[in-house]
Amino acid sequence: MTRLFQLLLLVSLGVGLRAQAATSNELRCSLVRVRTSIQPFDQFRPWQKKSPFGLSGTGVVLSGGRVLVTASLVANRTEVGLEKPGSAEKCSAELEAIDYEANLALLKPTDPEFLKGFAGVGLGPHLKAGDTAEVWQLERNGEMLRNQAEILSAGVGRYPSDEAGFLVYGVRVSLPKRDDSYTLPLMRNGMLSGMMMAYDRDSQEGTAIPVPMIEHFLK
Repeated sequence: MTRLFQLLLLVSLGVGLRAQAATSNELRCSLVRVRTSIQPFDQFRPWQKKSPFGLSGTGVVLSGGRVLVTASLVANRTEVGLEKPGSAEKCSAELEAIDYEANLALLKPTDPEFLKGFAGVGLGPHLKAGDTAEVWQLERNGEMLRNQAEILSAGVGRYPSDEAGFLVYGVRVSLPKRDDSYTLPLMRNGMLSGMMMAYDRDSQEGTAIPVPMIEHFLK
């Protein structure tokens, strides 16, 4: 009887580990690395461009094989590329839509098969002050970090490219420094609830584009 119990326990543990791995892999297959080459114009010499530099962020795969990022990540781009987590497989991307005021952009891989097998994520609930969420990050090896976050506020705030105010989340979260942290998704129960667009490491507070803005952008 004891041996039978031990065997059943081992089997159940094995099933649980496989389920956990599958869940982790499924969540990871909702994210891609986004690398951009940026070369902005010189505001004092508009006929010239400044020296190019690179930015890296984490894009969210949506239904239909589209990738959501912030507009700040791809503004003044000369090149945009996607990279699968945990592999060296890469693909160039095209800009499908951009809204500088909402600070959101949609990318599409040039290879229609590149995101085949990616689950994609749906849009989550609207959040309010006091709600909890997660900010997802990718490690270099493709593993995913799920950082616990708290919504501090939900109200009108400033966006990078617009003097008028729009709805914005104030977020408290401790984020490890990673290469792909220029853009990060704010998630709740595995669904997209916002996109981080600014973060201060000293105060461990940042701002996120809320899901109502994302819904309006995707219409």
